[in-house]
Amino acid sequence: MNWFCCFLVAIGPWITNVSENGFSVLWTTDEETVACIELSDGTRFYEEYCGRRVASKFHSIYVSGLDSCSSVDYKVINKALTNNVDPRRPEYGPESVDGPYNVRLFNSSRNSCRFSVMNDMHMNRQKYSALASQIPVDSTDFLFLNGDIISNGHYCMDTLVSYEIGPINDISPVLPVMFARGNHEGRGSGVRLVEQVYPNNGVLPYTYMFREGPAAFLVLDAGETGVKNSLHLAERNIYDKYIMEQVKWAQKAMESPEWKNAKVRICMLHVPMIENNMPGEREVYSWMNSTVVPVLNESGVDLMISGDLHVHLYVHRGSMGNMFPIVVNDNNSRLEVQIIDNSISIRIFDQKGKIRHTYNVKAVSAD
Repeated sequence: MNWFCCFLVAIGPWITNVSENGFSVLWTTDEETVACIELSDGTRFYEEYCGRRVASKFHSIYVSGLDSCSSVDYKVINKALTNNVDPRRPEYGPESVDGPYNVRLFNSSRNSCRFSVMNDMHMNRQKYSALASQIPVDSTDFLFLNGDIISNGHYCMDTLVSYEIGPINDISPVLPVMFARGNHEGRGSGVRLVEQVYPNNGVLPYTYMFREGPAAFLVLDAGETGVKNSLHLAERNIYDKYIMEQVKWAQKAMESPEWKNAKVRICMLHVPMIENNMPGEREVYSWMNSTVVPVLNESGVDLMISGDLHVHLYVHRGSMGNMFPIVVNDNNSRLEVQIIDNSISIRIFDQKGKIRHTYNVKAVSAD
């Protein structure tokens, strides 16, 4: 096959929605292209809609049916749509190839897991890039973006991707990026675009579970943090209902072998489930603490990782009705978790790479 070196990719690729048997590859292009992912054995996965290959500027392809626990080489291939006047006879340019890249799939049989967490970047590209540049990519399983990577605004796809993915473009082709929605990603006219940037195979757009090594991860979406009847919320009771839908799903999911067989169980969400005495704003904190935390206690959660507060906070087990510690990462730090069997080591780094906080947590199931 002849490879042509045209550079059509604008942002990406980035990897998300990773499991033991598949992963999603996404990227954007400056012009409409017909796209596919090609694996090292020549297998191609085309971008399709209802049996037809489509041309677009935003691309999302799910690569599935892979051997469990494997490392995968892939290439991103685009063919620009050069003439679409006659819909029966579209014309295309030569193939453009980006890659190859290598991504390691998740593997529940591993005895260790290492990942980084960042949140509340609020469109600060310089800070976002500085923190991401510290990540030891070769020994890290994934990056978890725990919400509010953007700020309030009306986003089209180009601007949304430029802030969510652009600053990590150097590592996103090879390091899986998992995601929990923040309250700011729930605002503005482009709110429905966010789930396209971070697809997953869950029942709800931002509620899902995944396994890596000895750990199971439950990802929830706490929604909005504003006061009742505010313009942000369009009335809080809508979010209350939404959260309870997630809880109902999570209760069933946490009965699965995927969760029960894990040595470590972690809940990831942007908004911390803590007691809160502040009037008005962030009422949802206390509501979730009294309503959702008991469910998580019963299901053996070992650790909750959150953000939103823009300050660091460590809530000890049992201090707020929680049978697991809650770590709130601030908006200027990278939180790194190393799990070996049932032991959890947490280190929090500032923008200069200096360790600011360390914690060691023993899984509840190991008590």
